[in-house]
Amino acid sequence: MTAPRNPDWLIRSFLEEGQTDLPDPVYDQVRSKIEHTRQRAVIGTWTAPDLHLFGQLAMAAAAVVVVAAVAVVGINLLPSSGVGAGPSASAPASASVAPPASPSPTPEVDPYSADYNFGRHSRTVDGVSLSFAIEDRGWEPFGNISINKSFVLSQGAEAIIYWTAFPDGASADPCAPLLSQPVGASAAELAAAVAAAPGTDLLTGPTDLTVGGHQATHVVLSVREDLGCKPGFFFTWLEPDVGAMWNWPETEVGNTIWVWIVDADGARFFIVGETHTNVGPAAGQQIEIIVDSILFV
Repeated sequence: MTAPRNPDWLIRSFLEEGQTDLPDPVYDQVRSKIEHTRQRAVIGTWTAPDLHLFGQLAMAAAAVVVVAAVAVVGINLLPSSGVGAGPSASAPASASVAPPASPSPTPEVDPYSADYNFGRHSRTVDGVSLSFAIEDRGWEPFGNISINKSFVLSQGAEAIIYWTAFPDGASADPCAPLLSQPVGASAAELAAAVAAAPGTDLLTGPTDLTVGGHQATHVVLSVREDLGCKPGFFFTWLEPDVGAMWNWPETEVGNTIWVWIVDADGARFFIVGETHTNVGPAAGQQIEIIVDSILFV
């Protein structure tokens, strides 16, 4: 901005800064020089309204500069996007822990071999609910009446465990030549009749013990003469002709039979295990392990 060029004001300022009295020739020369020098000047003197207008313009210009600066800063603060843009900062996602997946239930029977899988299994026989544990491979269920295992042959079973109520089982009937005579009402009296069954030799018992928390009587026999019924010697039922079948080769002379007669809340419940002569003691041990694991529900 060019400073105001009012001659009288300039002279006055000069005089105030310099000598008090300027010689006349100098004064005239200076005045003449100022009046004839071309320069850009505002016509007229600067007044208060002019100064006010100048202040408003300066403030407006400053405001424009501030707005422009804010716009530039604002643009720089916005998240970058597009090609070449750096990764934008984002709030960290809160860590969430997914609930463990529920394990798929293991099928009770292996679909390929038809054998029980390891673990606990349950069934209800003639109104008596029980469960038992399988710890060895090869035990195959046959309906509600039995579980069989083939140790030697491809199909014929050499070991069996069957269970039924006495005398009115739904799946098995007592063998008439062995259990038709009056045997009394208690489990002990029934065990005494089993121990004296014709065609058998008593190996152990009768012995009082518990099975699954229930009172029971245990007897172990050896078949001396096959006078019993097929396929279970003391009981008869229809055995399916598939899988580890007990009806082939059935009970034979020399087989060992384990009998547990359980007092199941007033009902007499038979549990029978039997093995053939062509298997070793492991078959009988597996039978005893399974029976020892029985729990009544």
